[in-house]
Amino acid sequence: MDGNIKLGIVGFGYTGQQHARIVKEIEGVSLVAVAESDFQKRACADVQARADYRFILDDSSIDAVSICLPHFLHEEAATAALAAGKHVLIE
Repeated sequence: MDGNIKLGIVGFGYTGQQHARIVKEIEGVSLVAVAESDFQKRACADVQARADYRFILDDSSIDAVSICLPHFLHEEAATAALAAGKHVLIE
């Protein structure tokens, strides 16, 4: 790793957007991708964004994932992220 943690956010509602805002203030962490099913929310992201979060898991350059989905969706997304070798933060 080049010293910079590349982060993807899964779920870009209010919480995901707050994570994105804070990440911009953390030295050594870069937000590089967002997964969000809602087109309008996805369009607000200033990084690569798609509806299906699996594109983040398939990207070997992304080190970590912040799961900002409704609680009942945490298990599937977190398990898949861990299986893909990502570090995981669950909101």
